Amino acid sequence: MRKKVLVGALALALTSTVTSTIISEPMSQYIMMSTYAQEVDYEGRERGQAIIDNINFRDVSNDHWAKEAITRLGAIDIVKGDGRNYRPQGAVTNEEALAFVLRILGMEEAAQVASLELEDDFVDDEHILDLWSKGYLQVAMELGLITNDDFLDGLEPDQDNLPEDFFRRKSPATREQVAQWLVEGINAIEPNAIEPIYVQNHVRNYNDWQSIDNDKIPFVEAVIANNIMVGDNVSFRPKAHLTRAEMAMIIRNVDDVLYDVLNLENKHGTVERIEIEGQVSSQMEGNKKIYVRTQEGNVEVINYQQIRNNNNITYDAPVFYQGNIRGLNSLEQGDNIEYLVSSEDHTIMYVHKKGETDEEEVTGILEPLDQLEDGLITIQTSNGAKVTYFLSERLYINDTIRIDLDFINKDNAPVGQEVTLTTLNNLVTYVDYAEMSSPSEVRGTVNRIAPSFGYVVITDWNTGEDIEINYYRDHLDVQKQMHYDNVSEGYISGAFTFNPLSTTIEAIEPGDIVHIRLDDNGYATEISAATNYVVKYGRINNINFNSTNDYNFTIESEDGQMAYYEVNDSIVVRKGNANIFPYEIQSGDWVKLLVNQGVIEPGNMIESVKEISVDSYRNNVTKIFRGQLDNNGFNRSQRSISLLNSEELGLIGWDNYRENRSLDIKDRDLEVYYVGQRITLEEALYRYTGPNYNVYVAMEDLPGRDEVCRISIYDSRDSVLDHDYVVNTDGGQSFNLLNEDGSINTDQGTIIVRNGRLVETSNIMAPDYAQVVLSGASRAAVVNISQPPGNDMLTISRGRINGIDDNRSFEVSSQGMLNGMDWIFSPIERTYNMNYETVIIDEDGTHIPFNQFRGYDEDSQIDEVYTIISEGLNAKYVVKNPYSTEGVTGNIYEVNEDHLMINNVRVYDENNNTWEDLSYRSSYAQIDIEDNSIILKNNRVISVDELVRGDSIRVLTTENLIDQLREDDERDVPGYIILVE
Repeated sequence: MRKKVLVGALALALTSTVTSTIISEPMSQYIMMSTYAQEVDYEGRERGQAIIDNINFRDVSNDHWAKEAITRLGAIDIVKGDGRNYRPQGAVTNEEALAFVLRILGMEEAAQVASLELEDDFVDDEHILDLWSKGYLQVAMELGLITNDDFLDGLEPDQDNLPEDFFRRKSPATREQVAQWLVEGINAIEPNAIEPIYVQNHVRNYNDWQSIDNDKIPFVEAVIANNIMVGDNVSFRPKAHLTRAEMAMIIRNVDDVLYDVLNLENKHGTVERIEIEGQVSSQMEGNKKIYVRTQEGNVEVINYQQIRNNNNITYDAPVFYQGNIRGLNSLEQGDNIEYLVSSEDHTIMYVHKKGETDEEEVTGILEPLDQLEDGLITIQTSNGAKVTYFLSERLYINDTIRIDLDFINKDNAPVGQEVTLTTLNNLVTYVDYAEMSSPSEVRGTVNRIAPSFGYVVITDWNTGEDIEINYYRDHLDVQKQMHYDNVSEGYISGAFTFNPLSTTIEAIEPGDIVHIRLDDNGYATEISAATNYVVKYGRINNINFNSTNDYNFTIESEDGQMAYYEVNDSIVVRKGNANIFPYEIQSGDWVKLLVNQGVIEPGNMIESVKEISVDSYRNNVTKIFRGQLDNNGFNRSQRSISLLNSEELGLIGWDNYRENRSLDIKDRDLEVYYVGQRITLEEALYRYTGPNYNVYVAMEDLPGRDEVCRISIYDSRDSVLDHDYVVNTDGGQSFNLLNEDGSINTDQGTIIVRNGRLVETSNIMAPDYAQVVLSGASRAAVVNISQPPGNDMLTISRGRINGIDDNRSFEVSSQGMLNGMDWIFSPIERTYNMNYETVIIDEDGTHIPFNQFRGYDEDSQIDEVYTIISEGLNAKYVVKNPYSTEGVTGNIYEVNEDHLMINNVRVYDENNNTWEDLSYRSSYAQIDIEDNSIILKNNRVISVDELVRGDSIRVLTTENLIDQLREDDERDVPGYIILVE
């Protein structure tokens, strides 16, 4: 099935870390080129048909909410039925819950061995011999899930007469107990996967959290935080019993941990073709090769096989689709599937068929193929959006790309011309030239325009040559799509509302994309033009006015880039929802510019500002809190409110819990919203208090105090998404994230913070790096936009000072540059520039003025070895600290003036170039901040107080932490170079 798309939606923003999506190639194209670059084969299971029959439980209807989870887990031998029934509403007993947990951990075989050993020990005890769960209880005891006394209680034949506080294997398992067993069991096998959380951020969202046993609260917190178990909107019900259907869903939510332990891989792809005994078809039965194109663009083959003999063996696997359970024979070309395969024996275990994938065609102008080697292609669609897709691996080889049936060098590709991309799940499977214009039409980019002389010069896309086209003004129809017309198509922000709708030749400007229809004499009769608008965001550094409509300014973008613009026309300037005069723009204002980029030729681009939108907000947002309003906590005289059960948003999510937090509110301009609708503070305090409402509060930084500037109230459970890249936005109503399915909606109440400043909804732009708090499934309560982590712009090196040119530069020899954890040494001399901004630090932390950094007298630095932090050849920091080759990584959970505390610690083994866990049970360490330590975050050197909880750091040190812990039982090492990553 093909769907024609003339204006493509943004598939993937061009970022440094991207995951491709599912791919399939049209059959006609496939037959022309049937050689795959890579194939991996998976076989159906020999007892596949028996598994399909066994897990097709009679008491689980096709529309049962847990049927997919039950089917999936049955296919991999985690859940088992009772004959042909599963008993989904049956209560899970303690022995069943422990058996489920041990199967998750891959310990069923160990339980079977333990069962046989117990039978040998209790050969005369008929009760023990008949007890199916004895082996599970034994392994659970050895793993520490139950005590020895619990184990002995579990072996007692008369379970009903055991005292109430004894372990009863047949008693229903409680939700809090299952949470504890899950976390303890997984942590014993995979310590980094999940661990108890001793700071209660999530359980307090439930009104019955205080009824959780104190010793189980950290485990309940962990399963909620990891989305393994959740409650309803109000309660967690810790003492409630679990049904077998609920247990299946809980195990389903363990996902990656489960798959890792069982050596399974979870894959996604599209059925690209099916071969039956050499014939391409999907209708016949028999031996089949099912070719699947994976998300990564590779090809994998699933083999379905029938051996027709006396045994009639079928190598098959369960396929789940819309509540039905069938076999591999039910798969069809174009199916979008998720599938589980065994890494050990390359068998296919389970397939979840998601349905047929639509094939799409997207037409646009081909951009330069600068990232072809990475498998990326970019086109500009008719609404001006630049869209980047992944290419099928069969469409490119190094610097050549296949267009139609030919491979051509990227330098000879039709850049600037229209091409048509065939995509399946946003992966390009075919590239072709767009349909050619008729001889009476030409297309290209306007080079120059001469209305007084009646001609226009364009660069013809077909020939690449400049051509002059004449016209008669009275016989010329001009249509131009302005940025107002693009608003509905989702590219230009809704904040830009001006609509000139010019229909004369004067509306055409250099850089416009034009289609021109010619008469028989070659004169233009119709011109259809479109602009190439981009949105730029930054801070006005300075602005100069020559007249009301004639001014110039420089703007500094968020990444530090400077740009200069001249405005000579009467353009619209807006602030909030109102137009303002240009002279109201001030230095320091944050603005969004609508800029028309006219690419005349490669390297020659004309930019003109078409509209300016001044950010309405002026102050920095320091904190965002979540909690509940207290209707008795409003102090009118002191202008303060109370926020109950409040937490602060940090890198790791909600943190810093307080039972009651008093917050000052603004005297004026306080904004209060309920689900996007503006309300008064009094209405909020009267109607929307209590645990059923999540209240989000943005605090504004004012001189000497912080005040509440916005309150947004929602009535759905929230979840904090991992930091991710924005790949598409419609300019104010919704946006998409790289690793999240579906659109995320915003409203007027959404708290949007951009690099520490409260901004409007239209200021979410691709490729922003954002932390999103969802209220419900798809509504954003908070969008916190920040700079992506990393220090790629800086170079870290060590070198011996060979010469110094006073106040200007210094030369090093025997230099080593840091690459990962390795110092790559080179004998090539290198000269670094320095100036008054260069910071030079001695080994005791003393700052040396750069004019005293010299190569003579008693303070000579010649032959000294320094660590150099540089941007290009410009030295930013020059620090004398030790040669550090040992390494530690972890996440900061405590920041102090002289040391950091980190968890999830891994230690570098420089002999094997590998990272090892510090400890399976207690993985924490202390990083000491020395006088000559250097800390880098987001491409700049920072002080220790700029680190925050949740920062992930890599530390270069001189001590091996594992050896230190083993030999001296100490967990602290000095951190000489600390990189936030």
